[in-house]
Amino acid sequence: MEVLKFRARTFDNYLEIIPEEGFEDNCVYEIRLKDIKSTKGNILENTTLKLCTEFSPMYVDILAVKTLISRIDIEDETIMYNIREASKFADYVSPDIIDKNNVPYKVTQLVRYKAAYECLLNYIISISSTNKLSGTVGDVVFSESESSKDLTDLLKTLADLIDEWTDAVKGYELEGRAKMKAGVKSSTYIDYNFQKGTPVPAFENPHFGLNRGV
Repeated sequence: MEVLKFRARTFDNYLEIIPEEGFEDNCVYEIRLKDIKSTKGNILENTTLKLCTEFSPMYVDILAVKTLISRIDIEDETIMYNIREASKFADYVSPDIIDKNNVPYKVTQLVRYKAAYECLLNYIISISSTNKLSGTVGDVVFSESESSKDLTDLLKTLADLIDEWTDAVKGYELEGRAKMKAGVKSSTYIDYNFQKGTPVPAFENPHFGLNRGV
């Protein structure tokens, strides 16, 4: 965390804090107030405030991700960070420039699932394996006694959705791609001998030359 220089002044019941170098986008500023007294001698309780500047790109809002990871206590700035990183990923895989004022549905789905995945993954890593967890991710519900395998399955569900929508953003939509068929080398390819009516290796069959089967 970088400590910034600032100027402060008071007027009436207001305290104004101004960073000397101004504010930057994609940042979270933390303001700590302590030992603040009023003119009447009242002491303000020590307080910490957080201010988030504009994060960009942001192809979904926080609510879109929070609905997937409800009841899990994750700070807003962490969600915003993961949304921004997921949005950058969408920019990277998309063959087209994404218009932030008209974000395609397939992009919003990729970003929300990828951001939720990263939030959940880091949340699981940050807690002890002895802790009990509960919450929901979309239509998937996990209980307090969830095992590590169940959590792995939960992450896999999100990962599968990420792969699905990544393909969609790339231009494959939801049709998927045909899997490559197995190739057969000519030296072991079994062909059919029309004269004898028996299968023989291709290199022994006078009717066929070397070829690559697909």
